[in-house]
Amino acid sequence: MKKGQSTIKAIDDFIDGADSNENIRRNKKEVDKKKPVSFSATEKELREIQDLVKKYNSLAYQDDSQAINRSDLIMAMKSHFEAMEDQEFYKTISKILS
Repeated sequence: MKKGQSTIKAIDDFIDGADSNENIRRNKKEVDKKKPVSFSATEKELREIQDLVKKYNSLAYQDDSQAINRSDLIMAMKSHFEAMEDQEFYKTISKILS
């Protein structure tokens, strides 16, 4: 294929792709995208959270499991607490905070 022909083919592929992408966009459900947030913590608390992430990743490495980051750890805690019954949740948080 000559260079001119390959350029025309690339342009045609680009145009075809644009048509199909528009159809995909129309049919695609809106996805809830993650965004960065902040919370208050001391330097010591931030180190402790990062130490928990490192601890998990060290153990996960031994099991060939996937590594996590701070966000993953926080989302895991959120899921854990969400799964609790109301009274169990209340008692657990009260105990942690006291």
